[in-house]
Amino acid sequence: MERKTFDNPKELLKERKQILEDTVRGNNPKRIPICSQTRAWPILDAGYKLTEAFSNYDIWFDVMCRCQELYDFDLYVDLGTRFSYRVTEAMGGGGFIVDDEAQAVTYKDAAHMSEDEYPELIRDGLTKFYFEKVFPRKYGLSRNSEEAVQQIINALKEQHELDKFNKRLSKHFEEVYGVGRNTNSAPWNIKTPIDTLCPALRGIRGISRDMRKVDEKLFMEALDVVDNGAIANVEKGLETFKDSVNITFTVASTSTTSTFLNPKQFEKFDWPYLKRICDAVVKNNATAVLFPEGNCGHLIEFYQELPAGHFTLIPEMEDIKELKKKLPNMTFLGGFPTFYLGNKTKQECIDKAKEIIDEVGYDGKLIFCSDKMLGFANDAKGENLRAVNDFVREYGVFK
Repeated sequence: MERKTFDNPKELLKERKQILEDTVRGNNPKRIPICSQTRAWPILDAGYKLTEAFSNYDIWFDVMCRCQELYDFDLYVDLGTRFSYRVTEAMGGGGFIVDDEAQAVTYKDAAHMSEDEYPELIRDGLTKFYFEKVFPRKYGLSRNSEEAVQQIINALKEQHELDKFNKRLSKHFEEVYGVGRNTNSAPWNIKTPIDTLCPALRGIRGISRDMRKVDEKLFMEALDVVDNGAIANVEKGLETFKDSVNITFTVASTSTTSTFLNPKQFEKFDWPYLKRICDAVVKNNATAVLFPEGNCGHLIEFYQELPAGHFTLIPEMEDIKELKKKLPNMTFLGGFPTFYLGNKTKQECIDKAKEIIDEVGYDGKLIFCSDKMLGFANDAKGENLRAVNDFVREYGVFK
């Protein structure tokens, strides 16, 4: 596929950086920026099967370039490289299933640690416990097996290839399209301990039970062990961090558990850690994007504590217009109903985009984006997405 070229990508990168910075800070941006949550959808939009692109980095490269050239985003949540298909295949399968027939990527909720192993986790620490217990269970490895050793070697080679591809793709987006680092590639992409404990060790069902059944003191001690100094590294690193033109957010934090933690559980098990991260962001005048997957409306009182000018919230399943009234301290990323992109006419999509801008983006604190990840082929019609992005670039200008 012949690649499209753009004039002055360095200047475009600087312009996008300034617009995004002003949007997050609440400093009267030039226009409303547009973000992509397309994830795996560009593969299907280009007519490929998911496994075709995931297993062939040249195809994947062309798919993502085609996406940017057609739809012209200012920012990406990620470039699709979170799907480490070749790495997990080398290990014999992993935490997600790619189904070409259903055109879907499905994540498994699995517990690779039992409820009675909390004392062992606390004794051994996260790294030792994970690689001696969890890792072999997840991939069905036998201790001292030559086959297992070869699987690990193959997976490490594939991880190296994925890292090279990620750098190649990111460099091309920066140098050719003037698009900087995606949100998932923030210098610090950190989960709170409960969000490491949940998907990596106990699974959603396990964590839900543990918060009620496991001794609370033991559970809290385990959270400190799972943190493993990660938040302290953020606190220390932000003190000497130097910004650059290709970075939008300094810190990114995604939560799987916040959607099912009630406010009391969130306050006890998650907020103390997330608040430390947020306090470090404010102390060092940095910026962060917070992505509470699923519902977050029941946690508004906590987000209201965060000072303006630092934080962007991705409200996946909330009414963004109502959140705007309750969280004026936040910049929002998202808000446009994915359902419209896949099921409405172009004009209906444009009308909805105007409504979102008028009611949420009027003060310049909106990064326009679909409310949910585009994962299935029918999640969006290409002509609708293009029409909406063209409209936002024209209408979402501040004079």
